[in-house]
Amino acid sequence: MTQDRPGLTSSGSDPLNSIPINEVNELAKERTRLAAERTLLSWVQNSLLLIGSGIAIDRIARNVSRAFPADQAYASQTLASGISLGALAVGIGLLVLAALEYPVKLRAMETAAAPLDLLQVNLAVAILAVLAFGLLALLLITLAPAS
Repeated sequence: MTQDRPGLTSSGSDPLNSIPINEVNELAKERTRLAAERTLLSWVQNSLLLIGSGIAIDRIARNVSRAFPADQAYASQTLASGISLGALAVGIGLLVLAALEYPVKLRAMETAAAPLDLLQVNLAVAILAVLAFGLLALLLITLAPAS
């Protein structure tokens, strides 16, 4: 390899590698890729937290209703089941969104294309949240005792 200018290298033997490489830009791309990985891991961590919280809320509510039976136990168990199902749905949905978004961002960085507009991701999260709370409301209405 020959040193053309400071920071630029080129190889004359291989036409694919004859493109000048700016080391500063390559380091910036690597930092951006690592930041995208950290973001993905953050999404996965929060998704798993929501899934685990949903399971824990359901388990705790079942054990409390067994230990302290009362007249309102059915309503509290239904509410806890709805909250836990909602947390599970949102957690799984966010996990799927993160898994779908990461390869798109990597492809955009590799091809130097314009990054994906976050409006699509935010819209998907909003739709997922509305669906989760709608399912929660439907569950609560369906399981509510008839009076």
